[in-house]
Amino acid sequence: MIKYVKWMNHDECHHGFQYKNGSNVVETFSPKGTSGGLFCTTIEHAFMYMYKALEEKLENQGWLRVVEPRGSTFKSATHLKCQKLVLGEKMSVVDGIKYLIKNGADIHYEHDTALRVACEYGARNVVELLLNGLNGSELGYQHSPDTSVYEQAPMSLCLGNNHIKLYDLVSCWSTHPSYKCLYNGLYLASYKGHAEAVEYILTRIYNSYDIEHKIKDAYQVALREGHTHVLKVFEKECPSMRI
Repeated sequence: MIKYVKWMNHDECHHGFQYKNGSNVVETFSPKGTSGGLFCTTIEHAFMYMYKALEEKLENQGWLRVVEPRGSTFKSATHLKCQKLVLGEKMSVVDGIKYLIKNGADIHYEHDTALRVACEYGARNVVELLLNGLNGSELGYQHSPDTSVYEQAPMSLCLGNNHIKLYDLVSCWSTHPSYKCLYNGLYLASYKGHAEAVEYILTRIYNSYDIEHKIKDAYQVALREGHTHVLKVFEKECPSMRI
C-alpha cells in the first residue's frame, strides 16, 4: 500500500479521503496544491513542502504525519468511491526530517530545498540536523562548492532574513563566502529592512570587495522601500560612497 506524507501545523485536523483521480497528491512543487483539502505528497517530494511547517515559525509546533490510504469508502458529498486516508502519529519537524531521510529522501533534493527553506525561516534545529547528519557526527552534507551554483544560497537567505547567528553556523560548514553570497544577502536584507544584517554584511565587504555598484543597488532598494533606518547604516559604514 502506498504511503504519503503531509506537513501540518497545530490548527490542522484532517480526516479526509483520497480523491478518485489522485488530485490531492502533489509531487512537483505547487503552492496552490496546499491551500485546501488534504493535500499530501510522496516521501521523495516532501522536502519541497517543508516550508508549510516553518512559514509561521512552527519549528516546534508543526509536524509531519504519514498518510495511509486504507480500503474503499463511499463519500456521499462527492459521490465518489475512494480510499479513506488514515493519519499516522505526529512527528515534530526535526523528527519528521529524520523519518524522511531514513526512508530514502534525498537531503539535496531540488538543489537543497530543505536547507534553503530552513535557513530562510531561521529553523536552527533543522539546519543543524541537515548539516550534521542523523547521528550528529558524520556530515550530512558533502558538497563541492566549486561545482554548485546553489551552494551559497543558504548563507544568503540567512543574512537576507536577519538570521545572523545561523549564518555564522552555516558559513563555518561552507567555504569562505563569496562576494555574490554577501551581496545577495545584503540586497535581500535591504529590501526587507533588516538594519542589523545590513551592518553585519557591510562591515565585512566594504573595502574588501570591488562591488561598490552592488552596494549602491542595495542602497537604492532600501530607499525605494522607505527603510530610513537602513539608509543610515549605509551612510555610516560607507562614508566614501557617492550614493
